[in-house]
Amino acid sequence: MKFRYFLFAALLCVSAGAAQAVTYDINYDIPGSFGIGSGDTVNMTSGTIDVYLGAHGDGIINMSGGSVGGLMGYDTSTINFSGGDVYDLESGSGPTTVNMTGGHILTYLQTWGGSTVTISGGEIDGSIVVGTGSTLNLFGQDLAFNPDPTAPLAGYGYGLPFKFTGHISDGTDFTGVYLYADDPASIDIINRNAASVPEPGSIQMLGALLGSGAFGLLRRRRA
Repeated sequence: MKFRYFLFAALLCVSAGAAQAVTYDINYDIPGSFGIGSGDTVNMTSGTIDVYLGAHGDGIINMSGGSVGGLMGYDTSTINFSGGDVYDLESGSGPTTVNMTGGHILTYLQTWGGSTVTISGGEIDGSIVVGTGSTLNLFGQDLAFNPDPTAPLAGYGYGLPFKFTGHISDGTDFTGVYLYADDPASIDIINRNAASVPEPGSIQMLGALLGSGAFGLLRRRRA
């Protein structure tokens, strides 16, 4: 699965050297890929991108609808995924930030290169892969993960195999979603009352809440 990074790097070369910040509103079909560079923003609300939608530098992708072959984040880019369908979502080659509050990933979410992924909503049909140096934060209701040596990719170099049980913050059942992690200590599960959902991506806010005990948050770090 890692080889897709190299494929998409070539597809984004045309946008990496953008001279000034541009905002693109996508609500139409693109029969290929679409990439942005530093300072640029993409707001996708509908339509279809057949291959990939991706960002280099500190570019920002906001996807709330439509369908994409894959979402790609590089460098210090940010992906805010709240709706629509994505075949896969991958972040790497830098501390990319991914905030998932909704939407549907049909296969897998992969994070590499010191990226931070925060999930509080949406569906993932397949698995989550967390590489060395990256962090996964999950807001849940009764969420947990346990070792599962029978996981499909166990022993193939994607990290230690686990399987989730329980629900994430928006009530989506995560039972059966596989997790592969090089370092299980990089996985944070924050289970709390479903009546109050923290703003996704606010790690600073999360720290303040944990420090004060607000909302009765229970932080569970797996060793």
